[in-house]
Amino acid sequence: MAEVQQVRIPVLVAMATLTLSAPALASNGGTGVPNPDSGGVVYGQAVRRIPARPVLRRFAVDRRRVVVRVDRRGARRIRVAMRLRRGRASRLIRQTIRTGRRVAIALPALRPGRWTVRLRVTGLRGYRRARIVVHGVHRTPPPPPPPADGGVVPVAGWHLYGDGIGAPRKGHTHQGQDLIAAQGTPVVAPLAGSVLYVDYQAAGAGYYVVEHSVDGRDFFFAHCQKGSVVVAPGATVAAGQQLCLVGHSGDARGPHLHFEIWVGGWRVDRNSHFIDPLADLKAWDR
Repeated sequence: MAEVQQVRIPVLVAMATLTLSAPALASNGGTGVPNPDSGGVVYGQAVRRIPARPVLRRFAVDRRRVVVRVDRRGARRIRVAMRLRRGRASRLIRQTIRTGRRVAIALPALRPGRWTVRLRVTGLRGYRRARIVVHGVHRTPPPPPPPADGGVVPVAGWHLYGDGIGAPRKGHTHQGQDLIAAQGTPVVAPLAGSVLYVDYQAAGAGYYVVEHSVDGRDFFFAHCQKGSVVVAPGATVAAGQQLCLVGHSGDARGPHLHFEIWVGGWRVDRNSHFIDPLADLKAWDR
């Protein structure tokens, strides 16, 4: 009988040792796997919301432009790339467009013949293809060179300089330069370029235009008069060409142009940033 007890004691000790050395589980006090609904928030880690897969709603091509609409919940902008091919000839167009609306992308001059257009959307597998036939040479007149002084002031008329970079605003600071002018004064492109966006923001910029200029920077024109915008996304504009009229749409107390200059694209990613436009405005304002 004593021998049986001596055998059982080592077995019980061994079982207790295995139990203590086993990995801790969530059910017995260990660290569990994060809840998939909250991610790592309980551990103080930031959770990045991944936008839903994009959906290509429209893809139409003619000799002068491509009309695209991409919807993507959780993302305001998305990158698209178009490859134009005719035999050995090939052209590539890359652009960042707004989601949830139709965007017209201007095509370059194409020689006569049959062209294939392949569209790729970031985050969407594969590509969409369309064909166009160019019967004659489609020539887009090149924008005229900028004036000798480097550009034109974006308000074509009497104006005063108002609030600049850093002026206090509710919930943020001013990111541009205000030019006070009479209601209806033409707002023009300082340099040649192409129109990226035309939109409306009720509680902020009102009716606004974004231009990508020939020097690689993006210009932002805000508070345009209602119904005065005369350009569309994808349009090529020359220096001094009218974009809209001075107004006070959105969150504005009086008629003026709010003007911003962005490097690295207008709000494209974390590398995008605004700069003080006052030096450029003074140089153009001669």
